[in-house]
Amino acid sequence: MELPELISRESGKNQSTPVFVVNVLREAIMRGLIPPGKILRQGEIAAELGLSHIPVREAMRQLEAEGFVEIIPNRGAVVKGLTSEDAMEIFSIRILLESEALRLAMPGLDEKIFRKCEFINGEIGDEQDVHKWCGLNWDFHKCLYEAAQSPRLLQLIQNLYSNVDRYLRIYLEVEDYRNIGRQEHASILEACRAGDVESAVAALRRHLENSRKLLIELRDSKEGNT
Repeated sequence: MELPELISRESGKNQSTPVFVVNVLREAIMRGLIPPGKILRQGEIAAELGLSHIPVREAMRQLEAEGFVEIIPNRGAVVKGLTSEDAMEIFSIRILLESEALRLAMPGLDEKIFRKCEFINGEIGDEQDVHKWCGLNWDFHKCLYEAAQSPRLLQLIQNLYSNVDRYLRIYLEVEDYRNIGRQEHASILEACRAGDVESAVAALRRHLENSRKLLIELRDSKEGNT
């Protein structure tokens, strides 16, 4: 998907103008259409989207809060890259938050949710489009965590997921991680279905720790080859 198609897709949704701008730029960054280090000039973006500077300025502040850009005085908004230290910190926070989300969710998990998660996990195994794969991967985790009935916690987790998701999208195009992740999801589900909170949380932690290890290894390898 190229930027004009992305703009067209988001234009068809019922959303405010600032949210529209945020969604277009966030997805463009996550898809690699706007690379790390790129300066986002408000005038150019406003012209391309056919908007005034005001919603673009609001969108930049939102993207900065989400960790996608850094606003630098006299330069503007710059798309942030991801260092190994960033990945370590993000995944460490994810492990804490997602472990708690799963603990809170466990009493509310039922067979309907398990079947939905299994369906999503099956879709993960069949999906060849890396961008759709990453969306399904989030859908699986979200399906479990929604039972915690803690929307703010879920939003925090989703923001952190999005910050590393854009790098996994790149690496998953060449790395056979899909089946590994699917198997780890199945282990999490098995423990959840058995009602074993500690085993479920332990399986989730292993899954996230493996993802962190893979991401850092691949990022460092990619950096070493450039």
